[in-house]
Amino acid sequence: MTRSLFYYDFQRFVASGLFNTAWGYCLFLFMFRVVGVNYIVANMITYSAGLLASFVMQKKWVFSSTKEFKAEVFPFLVISSSGFCVNLIFLIVLAKYYHTSKEAAQIGGMCGYAFWTYFGNKYWTFMKAKCDVTTGG
Repeated sequence: MTRSLFYYDFQRFVASGLFNTAWGYCLFLFMFRVVGVNYIVANMITYSAGLLASFVMQKKWVFSSTKEFKAEVFPFLVISSSGFCVNLIFLIVLAKYYHTSKEAAQIGGMCGYAFWTYFGNKYWTFMKAKCDVTTGG
């Protein structure tokens, strides 16, 4: 049962990430090409919008969390920020020390980021409260 629940959560996590990536890129293109926003500003705005969308999708759809919003925002931002560092470490190590192409190294970094943020958010940010069998709660 636990194994199937892991795959179910992880599949939803990957699907939400793919959706969020596509949506964010479309928003970036719209802001940059149609509205004429500077590409760096457009990136910052779409990254922030992507973080918000990611938080909502993971809270409501991937992990079905019922905890208060306030209790989950800080852990989510810590996991996301540290996940960026994981991505960067993978990118640098694979490209510089293993002489992997930068494109492939980025994919490795994305995989490292995905696993880091999945497990960090599942077991910290959106962790479900354990039931106390002695009190029934």
